Amino acid sequence: MTRPHGKHDPHATAVANAGVISVLHVEDDPVHSSLVTRLLTVTEQQFRSTNVTTLADALTAISHGTFDVCLLDLGLPDSVGLATLRRILAQHVPMPVVVLTAEGDPWLALAAIKMGAQDFLIKDHLDVRGLSRTLVFACARHRGESAVQGNGHGLEPGGVIDSLPLPVAVVDAELRLLFANRAWLSETGQAGDTVSGAPLSWLLHLADDSSIDFERMHARPRRMRLRRAGLRAMPGCEVVCLHAGL
Repeated sequence: MTRPHGKHDPHATAVANAGVISVLHVEDDPVHSSLVTRLLTVTEQQFRSTNVTTLADALTAISHGTFDVCLLDLGLPDSVGLATLRRILAQHVPMPVVVLTAEGDPWLALAAIKMGAQDFLIKDHLDVRGLSRTLVFACARHRGESAVQGNGHGLEPGGVIDSLPLPVAVVDAELRLLFANRAWLSETGQAGDTVSGAPLSWLLHLADDSSIDFERMHARPRRMRLRRAGLRAMPGCEVVCLHAGL
């Protein structure tokens, strides 16, 4: 069974609820920096972008300002690779981080998400809709995680659920993603609807114990069996778990 595609446009809904999004864009390449700036000015979503070119400047900006999302290039003059992301996350600022990566670095992107990035974008394939959608939903998913973390029922990221080897997600009554552990993000191939927090409309017609094929980067699709159940502690919400199926 493959994912059904509905007519609902979750991007349009999220944009309508997003307001003005403040972006900290950390990029030292002037060509890519100019491209991102241009794309952010022509999208239907309103963005306010602050551009810096080094990790040191990014840390200064974080300490003196408030941002909704950080768009982070991992290769900077004063820091390279996952160490760059680690330094940003170490600030413990309540904002999601979207990593910019080269086309030839898919595993670096996966490692960044396992470390704590919300999503990633491939620098050479940026377009208006993809950039806007990713940033909007990174913010939406981050807010969802914060809501789950603050509900007092122990379903916070980084806790027991996040450490489980089985892919687990929590969705609300409208099938909008509230939280997904790292195993879920990895197993579903970093699909945009799961990483970015859009409504998981493909769940609508899938009953408990259904099978579904997930496309994986540079690998054959993997068939998983779906288990779903309601949550007494969160009326209207449910937990969804994936496991290898035949």
